[in-house]
Amino acid sequence: MVVSSVHIVSDSIAGPQMIDIFQTNLETLGAKKSGNFLIECDTYHSNPAIFPTTTTTQQKLLNLIQSSEYPATAFSLIENGSTIVADQSFEQIISNLSNFYSSKKLARIEVRGQKWLLGDFVCKLGSCTMGGSFKAIVTEIEYGPCSVPNACWDLIKELGRSFIGPSINKPNQHLLARMNELYSPVDTIHQYNDIFNQIKKQTPQGNITM
Repeated sequence: MVVSSVHIVSDSIAGPQMIDIFQTNLETLGAKKSGNFLIECDTYHSNPAIFPTTTTTQQKLLNLIQSSEYPATAFSLIENGSTIVADQSFEQIISNLSNFYSSKKLARIEVRGQKWLLGDFVCKLGSCTMGGSFKAIVTEIEYGPCSVPNACWDLIKELGRSFIGPSINKPNQHLLARMNELYSPVDTIHQYNDIFNQIKKQTPQGNITM
């Protein structure tokens, strides 16, 4: 049983320095370091159809997300809402389907950082980069003894505010729509996907090489 809530907590120029403040706040609360974590997202777009009757087919985006918490699994989220959960070899399969999907070479997004253990909570603080450039600080707050978001959101919010501040005020959009449903690892991936899509929309297209 576990519920996680994922948030952008700083996207300012001072972001990399802010992460030190948040970590100090966690230490003050009694949290202990418990290792590192990494979330990686590669974006692919469908290639234009080669047949004249289908050349107007709209391109679809596919985000392939991998997490150090689930090292044997690849999560593929397609723009139409479909989700594919497969083993890690799925990344190689997508790479081999170059006639159908091409990667956005400089569009890789990563969240890399430190995990902290505090009682029944695991708090993750990471720097989000896109193409190697800093974009935001992202936190994931995980509460262990629960499987329904609505039953533990107030606890997650209270802890988040104690080391981040008032920016932790409502659940991620994906989580908000599933507050009374059983939580699963895919729900964590969808929250990161929402954040990655938000960051990509805020990034000038000229800075991304197709």
